[in-house]
Amino acid sequence: MTGRWILLIIFLAVVGGGIYALLKLKDEIAILGEFFEFLKEKKLWWIAPIMIVLILLGVLIFAFQSGAISSLLYVLF
Repeated sequence: MTGRWILLIIFLAVVGGGIYALLKLKDEIAILGEFFEFLKEKKLWWIAPIMIVLILLGVLIFAFQSGAISSLLYVLF
């Protein structure tokens, strides 16, 4: 019974921490909305796929910095 309470407390702490982080980063996230509004006003939708590919490439580079995941990269290429 005690194990369930500990898991519940850990779960609530993680969810609460995630909500707190999202509230703190609200201003930084708002810049993405402003960027898409800019694309919509100026009719520059061809830039969106370029930005998405660059962001995904950045996430992949960040994810492959650890040794466990980087070994998968060698297998693929």
